[in-house]
Amino acid sequence: MATNRYEDIPCNDNQRIVLTGGKYIHANYIKDTNGKIFAVATQGPLESTAYDFWSMTLQKQCPLIVMLCQCIESSFDKKTRSNIPKEKCYGYWPTNVKTPLKFKDLIIHADRIEEIIVFIGEKSEKIIKTEIRITDRKTNKILHQLDHFQYVDWEDHAVPTSTRPLMHLFKHYILPAVKSSAGPIIVHCSAGIGRTGVFVGALYMLDFFLHFRLVSMPAALTMLRRQRGKSVQSLGQYTFLHILLFELIEHATGKDLKDLKQKFAAILDKIRPNNVKT
Repeated sequence: MATNRYEDIPCNDNQRIVLTGGKYIHANYIKDTNGKIFAVATQGPLESTAYDFWSMTLQKQCPLIVMLCQCIESSFDKKTRSNIPKEKCYGYWPTNVKTPLKFKDLIIHADRIEEIIVFIGEKSEKIIKTEIRITDRKTNKILHQLDHFQYVDWEDHAVPTSTRPLMHLFKHYILPAVKSSAGPIIVHCSAGIGRTGVFVGALYMLDFFLHFRLVSMPAALTMLRRQRGKSVQSLGQYTFLHILLFELIEHATGKDLKDLKQKFAAILDKIRPNNVKT
């Protein structure tokens, strides 16, 4: 299907979002233990699907968007056996307050852009926050306002060097939005299953834990994949998901899970050379 970014990654029909008029979009609902839709997991928009993406945002009245990739990233090319720059996501949102983007009957404005710097020892990573306003192209009526967060330091098929940037997002923006908003948050990377799977998976499994239903991580992941197929793509991402979940449990309950975090950080250290710092 031309609206799928990757031919080998179809969209589950189970809990697939259907746009007004029955139009297709590569996106799935993610429900918590009570059946509430708290997130939408989707692929990075193509140029041809950018309008559909914003239509979905309006239709579901989403309070925020989390983008876990860059538009262009280095990817391994099987033909040349080398890393080459490839588009991972179309530039569907405005990156300049003076230059709104127009998609059919919608205008997407950036009212304010700020960089959130999170320090990790002597290094730092960046999250770009954009306050977005969607207006009707004919009437200039404000249709919706929301925040867009782009975390730029998470490479495809890999794991972050630290949980701190993601925990900053969770503590200050994601958890409050999930708790208070009637609409679901939107999370995407490129394919919408690896980085996205870890992000929504951490929230999904936190909800299971808090409702005393987290019997096992493999079982919970299987249930998540019934909603968003192929979520969490690698052993490294699966291991990192544990560490991120432990951080969220600590934040939610005050429990000290330092020993568990260190155990899984040691496992992750064997998978890749970079330690995960928490």
